[in-house]
Amino acid sequence: MRKQRSPWTKKQQLIFGMTVLVVTVIASITAMLVVATKPYVDAEKQVIAIAKSKADIRTVSEFNIYNGQATYYGLLGKSSKGEKLALIVSKDSGVVDIYKQSDGISKSVAEKAAKAYGAKKISYVHLGKYKKTPIWELKSGTKYFLVDFISGQVIKVEGL
Repeated sequence: MRKQRSPWTKKQQLIFGMTVLVVTVIASITAMLVVATKPYVDAEKQVIAIAKSKADIRTVSEFNIYNGQATYYGLLGKSSKGEKLALIVSKDSGVVDIYKQSDGISKSVAEKAAKAYGAKKISYVHLGKYKKTPIWELKSGTKYFLVDFISGQVIKVEGL
């Protein structure tokens, strides 16, 4: 009696099975990333449209989301006249606050202020609003530093 031979060797079956597994994992991760970034992309598009209509923003250099006591969208850009502007848009009310970037401090100045209060490596800097004050939120390790956008003073340190 002859032994019936499988069309694939065990090694080929193993390689095929591993390939299917890897492709499935990559496809799943890609799908999760697309779903996870959609709300961010949608918010960015909406805020840019608001910025174009309310502040004549023509180019956007930065967009971020600040989640403090409330959620705010921060946007930096230039108007059609070349003026650098900073916009803070309330997610809940849609109220838009418009500031000239020259009337506030830069991200690098905010980083220096936070470092004077003990911040080490800064993970990110976001534009937002704390109570009625426009702020830069800086994350360093497990701490968040809220720096007044206008005065440059650290107004609050949160975290562990």
